[in-house]
Amino acid sequence: MSVTFTNTLVPSTDDRDDLNLSNHNAGDLLAFLGLPAAELYGHNPAADVAARCRRALWLEMEKRDRAIEPTEEIGAGGCQVINCGRPAGYLQGRARQLLELCERGLQGEISWS
Repeated sequence: MSVTFTNTLVPSTDDRDDLNLSNHNAGDLLAFLGLPAAELYGHNPAADVAARCRRALWLEMEKRDRAIEPTEEIGAGGCQVINCGRPAGYLQGRARQLLELCERGLQGEISWS
């Protein structure tokens, strides 16, 4: 499953018009920005999300944006579960992309679901 972030004022015509993340990464990005991460759907004014992105980037949050090592587990019934991990700085990069999306329509809202 995945979560897509969109700006209500930006028509979606290519990949830079939205931001699509796995559920896990979307929840971590929302928490990184100080937004509720328990529910993977919602909306906020684009100007507020932009301010949250700037704050997170300005505060050099790399201390909270460490790498996640890949894991492999054998689950119930023998199913194999692989977590591909992510590099350090991933959330900062995604916050920059989300900031760009916000700035393309600051009067709109950012919605995610």
